[in-house]
Amino acid sequence: MLFRDELAGALRRFNPYMTDDSSHAVIERLEALPPTIEGNREMLACLRGERQWYDEAEQRSRPVQLVDFAEPSNNTFHVTWEWKLKPPAHKGNRADVMFVVNGVPGAIVEHKNPKDADAIERGVTQLRRYEKETPELMGAAQLFNVTHLLDYWYGVTWNTTRRAMARWKEQPAESWSWHSERKCFSPAFPMRLSTPMSNAGCARPSTFRCCDCTRTNGAAS
Repeated sequence: MLFRDELAGALRRFNPYMTDDSSHAVIERLEALPPTIEGNREMLACLRGERQWYDEAEQRSRPVQLVDFAEPSNNTFHVTWEWKLKPPAHKGNRADVMFVVNGVPGAIVEHKNPKDADAIERGVTQLRRYEKETPELMGAAQLFNVTHLLDYWYGVTWNTTRRAMARWKEQPAESWSWHSERKCFSPAFPMRLSTPMSNAGCARPSTFRCCDCTRTNGAAS
């Protein structure tokens, strides 16, 4: 569930020592991560730059950078609607929205009707169903978000208990407004919980794309 071309470009951009073969090998390793909490933890370590690759030219291992946390504008962001996964052997599922950073899914979003009294709970239940039926849909994403426009609730994937969720607010004392929620719910928000707080930011990236992406067996169509 990766945008391979975007990820390959980011690897070459942030790791000049890498050859095309090296970047493709890194992508294959990321795609081979299991859709489990352990695989998700390994993806987080890769996103944070905690994994290394062997530099043949210098005969040493060097860190692999997937995301530029210091300068968010150096990254490429996508927001996709109707992110669909249909494995050949079992039932498929479809997330309402997926936030993608440099070709890697960063946050999954369920958007519900604000007229429904139990809208937030229904969204959380749906995420739990994804974990059981199509864990590949949750394999890479580090954050989930459930909203019915009036509230945004978020947490870390593979832990969808209500006590582990928080309401998304720009400032603790802020009163709700559509403008303030929209401003904070920017494409860069998946980066805010996957990097140390000293580097976290809500800067709007200069490279932002919105696309309709349907994923079937890992290929966009």
